[in-house]
Amino acid sequence: MALFRFDRRDRSSEIIPAVFESFDLTMKRYEWVLALTAFVVYASVITWGIPDRTPRERPDAWGTDEIAPGGLLEEIANTLYFKSGVYNPKYPLMGYIIQCSLAAPYYVAVAGADTKKTRELPYFWWIGLLARLTTVALAAALVVVACRTYAVLFGGDGAWTAGLLVLLLPPMFYYGRTTNVDLPELAIGSVALWQFAIILRDGLTRRTAILIGLFSALGIATKDALYGALVPAGLFVAVTEWRRSRRLVLLSAIVAAATYAVASGLLFNLDRYMQHLTFIRYGSTRHGAFYYGTHDPIWRVSVNAMEQLRQAMSSPLLLAAAAGCVLCIRYKPRALYFALAAPALLVFSIWPARFVVYRFVIPMAYVLAIFAAYALWKLPARRIALTAVVVWLTVQGADFSYQMRMDSRYIVRSFLEQNIRPGQTLGYYGTESNKLPFLNPAIQIVEGPKTFPALNGPDFLIVMPWQYFEIEHEDNLPEESYHKLIAGEAGYHLWFRWQTPALFQLAPGRGVNPVISVFSRQLMPSPKF
Repeated sequence: MALFRFDRRDRSSEIIPAVFESFDLTMKRYEWVLALTAFVVYASVITWGIPDRTPRERPDAWGTDEIAPGGLLEEIANTLYFKSGVYNPKYPLMGYIIQCSLAAPYYVAVAGADTKKTRELPYFWWIGLLARLTTVALAAALVVVACRTYAVLFGGDGAWTAGLLVLLLPPMFYYGRTTNVDLPELAIGSVALWQFAIILRDGLTRRTAILIGLFSALGIATKDALYGALVPAGLFVAVTEWRRSRRLVLLSAIVAAATYAVASGLLFNLDRYMQHLTFIRYGSTRHGAFYYGTHDPIWRVSVNAMEQLRQAMSSPLLLAAAAGCVLCIRYKPRALYFALAAPALLVFSIWPARFVVYRFVIPMAYVLAIFAAYALWKLPARRIALTAVVVWLTVQGADFSYQMRMDSRYIVRSFLEQNIRPGQTLGYYGTESNKLPFLNPAIQIVEGPKTFPALNGPDFLIVMPWQYFEIEHEDNLPEESYHKLIAGEAGYHLWFRWQTPALFQLAPGRGVNPVISVFSRQLMPSPKF
C-alpha cells in the first residue's frame, strides 16, 4: 500500500510556480508514440461531412450537434460582442472558445471582423477543418493523460496500456474527429481526474487544489453533464481533507467558482446563460422524441445506460474493467475511489434527467478503461489477453473509419447528380436538411409530404434515419405513410436503397453511413453502384 501513503507536506509557496510544477512536459517515448498515433488515426478522416461546395440554407456538417463549422464564430460574437439575444444555448460558452482556438485566428487573418462571411466558402470549409483539428489534438492529449493517471494509480509499469485502450475506445473514432463538445469536455475533465488520483495518493496540496478546481470548472463549463463525475470527486476531497487542509479546500472551491463564472459565459452574458439553463432543463423542442425529465423508472434508464456503456467499450473491455475493479479490492483498494467517478456520472447526471444516449457515457468508458488496462496488465496471460482486446478494438475502429470514408452519402450524391436534372425537386424528412448528401444547388431541396397521395409532390423523396431514435425512417414521417412508400401505394416507386457494407452495426445516434432510400414519381432504371 506504499503507493497510497499520504505526503502531508505542502512545499508550494507560490500559486503560479505551484501550478506549472504539476505539468512535466517531458514525455516518455511511449507517450509520444501513442499521442502521434492518435493524432494520425483521428485526423485520417477529419474531413468527413464538411460541406465541400456552395452551402445551402443550413450549411452545417453531417455530425449531430457539432458546433462547427456553422455557427461557431457567430455564437461567440453574438455572446460576447453583439449580445444579440439570439443564441444556440445547448452548451456553455467554453466549448465554443475551445473549438475556435485555431479557427478564429485563421478567420480574422483572412476575413477580418466581418462575421457575415463565416458561412461562405472557402472560409466555411477551413473553419470546420481547423475546429476539428483542435478536437484531434485534444484527443491525442487525452491518451497521454490516461497514461499518467494510470501511473499515479497503479505505478509506471503498464501505463502505456491505458493510453492504448483509450486511443482505441469506439467513441474516440467519432468524437475524436468531430466538433461535438464531448471530447473537449472529457479531455479537460481528465486532467481534473488525474489530479484527483494524485490527491488520493499524496493528499491535497496547493498545486492539486488549484488544478482540480480549475480543470473541473473548465470541464463542466464545456459540457454540464460532466459535473456528475467531477463534483462528487471534489466533495470527496473536501470531506476527507477538510480537517487537515481547510484553506486548501476553500482555495480549490474559490478557483472552481471563479473559473466557471468566466468560462461558462455567466459573467459576460447572463441572458444566454439563463437560456442555456432552460435548455438543459427542458431539452430540445425541435425533436419530438428528444426531451428530458421522462417518467422512465430508474432501473430502465440504468439498463439503457449500461447497454450504451457496453457499446462504448465493447464487451471484452467492459469485462476487463470489472476484473480490474475486483483486483483493486485486494491490491489497490484506495484506487476504487477513482472508479467511483463512473457510477457517480450515472447517479448524478443521468438519473435526474432520466435520459441517456451513447455520448453521455463516454467519461464512464474512459474511467473504466484505465481499470481494464490494470486487469489486462496483471493477468498471467497478459500478452495474449491484451493482444486479443487490442485487435478487436482496432478492427472495430478501422471498420468505423472505413464507414466514415465511404459514407453512403458520398456514393448517393454522385449517383443523384448524374440522374436528377437541374430544377427537379428532392423531398426530405426530419428537421435537419444539412444531413443530406451535398448536392448541386440547382437541385431544389424541399420538405417531403407527410401524407399520400400528395398533390404537387416533389419529383424524388429521400428517406434516411439520422437521429439516435430514428430506426428505419425519420421521426416526423408517419409510420403509415412510410409503409405506403415501401409498398408503392403512395404514388412513388422505390428507386434504390444503399448503405456502404460494413462489418459492425453502428452505435445509435452517430449518424454515419446511414441507410438511404430514394423514391421517384416515375419508374427509373436500377442504379449500378
